[in-house]
Amino acid sequence: MPTATHTPSPTARALPICAQTGNSKHYAFIEFAHKEVANIVAKAMNGYLMFSKILVCQVVPPDEVHPNTFKNSDKPFRKIDWVAVERERHNQVSSAPLCCSVHSMRLSAHCITLQRLTPIGSIAFGLVQVSGILSPPPVHEKRSAEEEESHRKKLLKKESRKRRKITEAGIDYDFPGVKAAIAKQDAKRQARGKA
Repeated sequence: MPTATHTPSPTARALPICAQTGNSKHYAFIEFAHKEVANIVAKAMNGYLMFSKILVCQVVPPDEVHPNTFKNSDKPFRKIDWVAVERERHNQVSSAPLCCSVHSMRLSAHCITLQRLTPIGSIAFGLVQVSGILSPPPVHEKRSAEEEESHRKKLLKKESRKRRKITEAGIDYDFPGVKAAIAKQDAKRQARGKA
């Protein structure tokens, strides 16, 4: 039983915190050594206005308290900086090029498929093995003058079809289109040739 000079200091506190945001969950548990002190504190603080919120205080019987309620309550909560974690993951230097890992995954999947199909007598098929890494995507070579001219003609034909459809639909719309772009390219080429 507490004496007259006894200060009602709690023996344990638990303030649940959201693990993702690090913010309070807006409820807490406080444990006192004496039941009488807990009753006095609950009666005094119930209905108390704190930071524009009204406190609701109740005394919970000891048999209803979960054994893990005050577990790790003495340790300070350290908020995880998820932005820093993601930045670290993003900036990691990969140990092997992506194309190597993709190729090895495809090759291992192919081997597994072959192992499954061989016992049932299916058709055997092979996979071309590339030593080391997959070759990079092909670089498009420059078109020859004839290819460039045929490409331009196709683009102009497509554009004229588009313009015809727009006028047939009764829409009065004008846009620079491919003709203007080709003229611009030709002007740049001529300027480069003269310089």
